[in-house]
Amino acid sequence: MNTLGTRRKTPGFTLLEVLVAVGIMGLVVVGCLKLTLVAQKTLREVEVQQKLLDGARDLLLQDKRGVLPDHGSEGSLSWEIEKKTQPAEEGDLTLSYRIITVHYEGRSVHFYMP
Repeated sequence: MNTLGTRRKTPGFTLLEVLVAVGIMGLVVVGCLKLTLVAQKTLREVEVQQKLLDGARDLLLQDKRGVLPDHGSEGSLSWEIEKKTQPAEEGDLTLSYRIITVHYEGRSVHFYMP
């Protein structure tokens, strides 16, 4: 201390300033980790949906060739075909169609085929 009773300011940070900076950095790190986890989850969902659609496309090609059975499975992919008829034009005309349902890891897609 000098003769007037005041302290000279020394260069550096106080403990409180360091703790605030560490706390802010901790919040930034937590935010980044959360964004990373959300991105990984989204990527996994996109991969599953892509596999579902790729498998469904292959099944539709088999159906067009007439070699697809009414139900079955290949690995995690499964399908079933439901045949339907619907009266149209006041009963004068009947429409026949099939619903092909493809399942993969808890997800499903339906295709309505004439």
